[in-house]
Amino acid sequence: MGVAVLLSGCSSGAADDSSAAIAMPTPPTARECKARLAKATPETGRPREATHAHPPPPGAYGYSMKGTRAIPGSGVRVKDLPTQGEQIITSPIEVGGSKCFKIQQRIAPDIANTSTYLIRQGDVFLVRLLIQAAGEAQDIRPAPPVLSASSAGTTWSGQFGGPTYGSYRFSVLGKRDFRIGHRHVSATGIASSVSYAGRVSGQQRSTAWIGQSPRLVVAESFRSSQRFAVSALKVALESKLVALRPRRATGS
Repeated sequence: MGVAVLLSGCSSGAADDSSAAIAMPTPPTARECKARLAKATPETGRPREATHAHPPPPGAYGYSMKGTRAIPGSGVRVKDLPTQGEQIITSPIEVGGSKCFKIQQRIAPDIANTSTYLIRQGDVFLVRLLIQAAGEAQDIRPAPPVLSASSAGTTWSGQFGGPTYGSYRFSVLGKRDFRIGHRHVSATGIASSVSYAGRVSGQQRSTAWIGQSPRLVVAESFRSSQRFAVSALKVALESKLVALRPRRATGS
């Protein structure tokens, strides 16, 4: 699968770290996925592999983290992020022969990104991104959906519209081995860059390593800078999966 979070990081209107309760993700609805399925268009004119992508196993997975968050303003205030984070994956649902699921990346008690993905044969599309920070939320629904993993080649790019619009580029970096607990995991690297404007403006560069089995984000690094109407946030983060088994199961 592709990068867990395309537009990583988020923007907070608060100047402190006051926590806001962030709800656990629930599986996407068939109606939500059907509405995006017709707009999920694979690349054309390129040879495609006879392969099918598979969703990651559901559950709540722990990650070790090292990073900072900065709120630009009259004076840039830099604070360390927590050293432990979590990625919550919902069970997939099937819609029209495609599979749809959510991944919530919890960066801090008051910062989370919930991405909805749609798998269509060998392609993985980001169809929705909910950004939550310090009690605020921004719902981004790229049109057309962002192609975040492709079986048609090693590089691809595109544009998306909507209240938040922009462009993106992805490239496959090859394979690398990681040690997670007592196991060695082979992972494929995917580098991405995105710039966007409108309701949310900013840019991000990210490198994610996706395990071959299980298909989890094994390690990720990103640098992001976002601006909303009256607030902004910069995030720099390195994360690594702690264990291949989830900390706990998630509801269906």
